[in-house]
Amino acid sequence: MKDHEIILKMIEEVSVDDTDKLDEIDIKVFRHCGQGCYPAIPLPNSKFPPYTRSRDALKKIRPEGWIIRLYQTPVYNPRKPNNANLYHFNMDKYFFLESEEEYNQINVRAMHLPTEELAELHAIIQAIAHEREAQGE
Repeated sequence: MKDHEIILKMIEEVSVDDTDKLDEIDIKVFRHCGQGCYPAIPLPNSKFPPYTRSRDALKKIRPEGWIIRLYQTPVYNPRKPNNANLYHFNMDKYFFLESEEEYNQINVRAMHLPTEELAELHAIIQAIAHEREAQGE
């Protein structure tokens, strides 16, 4: 399993009350981003930025050129009662081909996550992985 796949799985399974696991994810994200991401400001008493708990920290590692959208599920949906108050984060990037009239679109999604930060982090990790793959890394 690749590093980004491990991080994505951890984000999907973490409880928002498990601060040790959230810290572990922050460390893995910090190491995964390396030189390719702008470092965010760490929390006091920590060497690592709080990616799992701060949208400001996430802004620092958001890849350039992506259009972002955050959604929250309705308070209650009788067809999916366990999905109330969950977050979805979409990121799109358009690549123009030979003319500005032709383009390809890349879309990454984070679905049904308990906080805005975890949803955005999940999408950012996917976008970074896509860009690295496109660059042959």
